[in-house]
Amino acid sequence: MDISDSEILIALGKIVDDSNINVESKNRIKVSIDDRVSTRSKVFEDFKNQFGISKVKIEPHGVSSLDPIFIQKSARDKTLIYFKSKTGGGSGLGSEFTKQVEGGQAVYAAVAFMKGGSITSADVTPESIKKAKDLFSIDDTVENILKMTDPWIQSSVKGANLLYKTFSSLKSKGIVFHRGDKVVDHIENQFRRIKKLEKVRLDINKWSPADIYITTNGYDPKCLEEEKTLKGLNQCMMDRLKNQTMFGISLKQIKNSASLKKINVDAKDSVEKQFKKFEMTQDSSDCYMIFNGNTKIQFRGFDGPKALTGFQGEVKGSAANQGKIGMESANLIFKLHDVDQLPKDYPSKIRNGQKKMKVANFVEQGVEKYSKSFDSGKYTMMIMDKQKKGEDIGYYYQKALCIELIHIIKSIQTNELRDQVCNDLLLYASSRSIISGPYWKLE
Repeated sequence: MDISDSEILIALGKIVDDSNINVESKNRIKVSIDDRVSTRSKVFEDFKNQFGISKVKIEPHGVSSLDPIFIQKSARDKTLIYFKSKTGGGSGLGSEFTKQVEGGQAVYAAVAFMKGGSITSADVTPESIKKAKDLFSIDDTVENILKMTDPWIQSSVKGANLLYKTFSSLKSKGIVFHRGDKVVDHIENQFRRIKKLEKVRLDINKWSPADIYITTNGYDPKCLEEEKTLKGLNQCMMDRLKNQTMFGISLKQIKNSASLKKINVDAKDSVEKQFKKFEMTQDSSDCYMIFNGNTKIQFRGFDGPKALTGFQGEVKGSAANQGKIGMESANLIFKLHDVDQLPKDYPSKIRNGQKKMKVANFVEQGVEKYSKSFDSGKYTMMIMDKQKKGEDIGYYYQKALCIELIHIIKSIQTNELRDQVCNDLLLYASSRSIISGPYWKLE
């Protein structure tokens, strides 16, 4: 028996408010609703009961990453019903958005492991999530996870399938995906405890940018609790990653094909760069640490031309804008390698009239020595112009630290150690330094 358009709309209207239904064409209906997954599941079940199982299907279609419902109205005619979020979503939602999409990846992966194979968006329903509830622990609600927008649904499906393909053997070992729960808090608190013991200023994301964690039945946190150094903590994390009882995964939105790789695990996983030289000009307040492969770190102040704060390095070139390294973190790396550190007293020196003159002389001599070209007359005119604007202090602060940095690197006696130190500065920005823990990266 054929199904009429009015029958479809009447049946749909019993589930979804009319204001959320848009008949785009004779055979295409759009439903705008935040709780898309649950709504689709209810529509699908009700339509099967009313119209027959053989006439209602969920199938992939380019109209939405959340597979739409198809109703076979007649032998040659069918209607498509697709579901879109009303509110959308994006980075502007801040921490709540982050919680949603990271928790979403954990949930979608749990569904894949519950199913025992690859999934599509149609496999993620309130019912399937309920069946997989023992495989995930998150700090968000299932209801909110089901409201993810199309790009993130697509990303989570791809991520879940690759995670299952890679770690399917862990299904029998009690695998659980964690996001923002007690397990994650405990791991991160061990880092914070040890950071205080070692008296280092280190951002947790530079230690480990993991967004979710995987544990299995064999996970024992005792090792983490007993460690008193970052080096020891990292080794403990390494052991658990290698025996697959606990490890973190850093997440990026997946737009095309998914990839998964280990970071800070084996030497072959690191990106080794050879330090080449420094570059600077007399006009700008920055300097560049140059590596092979068109990679460089720009060191400058990031708090404005009048500030005596904010000196840090940012990776440019072939790894453009991959992250920053602050002065405290740079000094930590220097300390670990037993080389000189960047002085912290330049702000106070520059505020002192007599000492400021000494800094000015130090900077001029350094600029003359290390700049590509130096013109004394132009340099003097530039400084006078900056003085009028109140920007000379920022120039001295940034340039003095650039020169100090060059002195530190040039004073390292062996090429091997120099490359190692410079590499760690570079790798720190992408959470891949000697003080960073091991993790997997899903992107």
